[in-house]
Amino acid sequence: MTQEQIQTCIGYLFENFWIIREYQRDEYFQVKKNEKEIRKILERQFGLRLRVHAKFIRLEKIPYFPQPWMGIASFTQKMDYVLFACAMAFTEDKGEGEPFLLEELIEEIKHHYPAADELDWTNFNQRKSLVRVLNMMTNQHLIEVIEGDQEAFASDRQTEILYKVSTYSRYFMRSYPQDLADLKGWQELAEITKDSREDTVRLEAFQRLLMEPAIQRTKDNDHLFYYFRNKQQYIEGVIEAYTPFTFELTKDVAMLTIPDRLRQYTLFPAPKMADESLLHLADLIRKKSFQHDEYGVIQLSANQWKMLIGEVIDNYRVGWSKEYRESSLNKLMDMMLENGKAWGFFEEDHLGNVSISPSFARQIGTFPEDFKQTTGKV
Repeated sequence: MTQEQIQTCIGYLFENFWIIREYQRDEYFQVKKNEKEIRKILERQFGLRLRVHAKFIRLEKIPYFPQPWMGIASFTQKMDYVLFACAMAFTEDKGEGEPFLLEELIEEIKHHYPAADELDWTNFNQRKSLVRVLNMMTNQHLIEVIEGDQEAFASDRQTEILYKVSTYSRYFMRSYPQDLADLKGWQELAEITKDSREDTVRLEAFQRLLMEPAIQRTKDNDHLFYYFRNKQQYIEGVIEAYTPFTFELTKDVAMLTIPDRLRQYTLFPAPKMADESLLHLADLIRKKSFQHDEYGVIQLSANQWKMLIGEVIDNYRVGWSKEYRESSLNKLMDMMLENGKAWGFFEEDHLGNVSISPSFARQIGTFPEDFKQTTGKV
């Protein structure tokens, strides 16, 4: 394999939950053709397991530490995840290709849901939650729609839809060495996961670099940054050999960056208003005299955060998309905060105070000079 082919195949594996032969034939056969070499690289360099099946290929990507931004992007509530788990329990009892009605799934959810008395399908928000689950399951090819419109269920409780269980449903969930019902919380699950693999600083370093937007220095990971500093040249060599990324290390942040935008990767910033508005926020923060702590983190009160977003709006909104120009201050605060949290730039506490990571200092964006002169804005 050429270096470019290796990088392309590894990119497919990291950017997809799985590569399904039926829907991604080119990607599937490119990885399958070079399975032996790719498997060796992934296991030796990154400590990751490649699973090759006749119908799909999947790289087992298990995060070292759960992060607030991790999860299913389309899910917005805790109920989404609970309903998804219930729906997966339902499909496990079905055979491959077996048809079922939405009403059957709804009835079965009642038996699995931990607080069944709280389920009320006349409630629009609960129906919308189930629609998000159904959309996710169809997008991941866990179930297939035979007849009906599942979006219509959000508006009409009486909507009926005919599904069938797909080939891939039984392979989605990861198996564990013990019954999850015996665990008291996700912390115990994390410990089981750690115990099941070789747990070294080298593997932690590479896996976290490849699975997280950035690694923030904290009092608990000095060992990791010691490794980054002492093995920087080695890390750069491995990353550049097997990925199109570049390893960047500062006092408080380690991350991978990329000089050219490649379509197959999810990158920040994407050419969309949600990311562009954060670049403008970063530009404004650079002009402020905010103090940061010993780890480079800026702490803002809820009121400081609100004033900051208000100033960004005043300076930049004239050049934003219609949605962003016409949104209220509170809505823009929420949208920018949630997008920033998804990239690990921000954290919010229960009082609404916001912590800004030093990784955000790597970002900046301004309007061209001719646009500033035309509008009179910064």
